[in-house]
Amino acid sequence: MEDRARRLGELRARYESAGGASACDELAERMRGEGIAVGLRAGTKAQEKRRAARGEPPRVEGVRIVTSSDGLEILVGRTARDNDRLTFRLAGPEDFWLHADGVPGAHVVVRNPARAKRLPERTLREAAALAAWYSDARGQGAADVRWTPRKNVHRVRGAGPGTVTLKRFETVRVPPQNGPSGRKDGPKSY
Repeated sequence: MEDRARRLGELRARYESAGGASACDELAERMRGEGIAVGLRAGTKAQEKRRAARGEPPRVEGVRIVTSSDGLEILVGRTARDNDRLTFRLAGPEDFWLHADGVPGAHVVVRNPARAKRLPERTLREAAALAAWYSDARGQGAADVRWTPRKNVHRVRGAGPGTVTLKRFETVRVPPQNGPSGRKDGPKSY
């Protein structure tokens, strides 16, 4: 850990002394290699403002972003590596984590800025439906989805990225649906 911190400190010092984009790109690439979330927002601040003005959702590298009917932010991982980063780098310990039970699929995180003890029922069902949709349970009529605060989710040593174990959890049964609108006809563009 100290070696990693030292290397990143050296890269940062080189970047600050060089003042060029190449050092910044090199630092970002090394940090990504270490599994550190870097450069999550795509584009410049001006591009972000234009997207917001057009009503487009913000973009995060490797993560789908959906807003629930209750106004809470739902994040959905795209790949195993993105799932790992979403769960252990982007999610806070009080955020809620969801995953379809017994099948490979996306990790889903519901942001919990108010530190509520439970999710609103409607948001829970919407996030669970997304977890089922972005999993191998998509073709089933209904799927069991496990959910818990993120602090109860732990990596499995020696396993691949995104492989986790749960300390405690609850289960909800929902039909797979793509997004809060309940569309079943295919993925939305996020």
